[in-house]
Amino acid sequence: MEWRYSVVTSLTTIASAPCLVKGVYVNVSPTSNASVSDGGTRVAIIPSGAAIGNAYDFDTTRFETSLVANPGGGDLTIFYKLMRDPHF
Repeated sequence: MEWRYSVVTSLTTIASAPCLVKGVYVNVSPTSNASVSDGGTRVAIIPSGAAIGNAYDFDTTRFETSLVANPGGGDLTIFYKLMRDPHF
């Protein structure tokens, strides 16, 4: 199974199941701190004003419960893979 992606422009639950996160790409700079969370636990913060084109490598970090992204007023692309995929 190929990696999936989701472009987020507002607080979004991308997956409600365990998944792997490959990384985050900044399409539009966040106006406040953006975040990527595993359920209610913030895993990473993308700083306010992060430059367009910045990529943040998550080295296939395992999210145990869900994948939630808050783009902080910007536009982010999240690359992930659901762990229930048959070719995981």
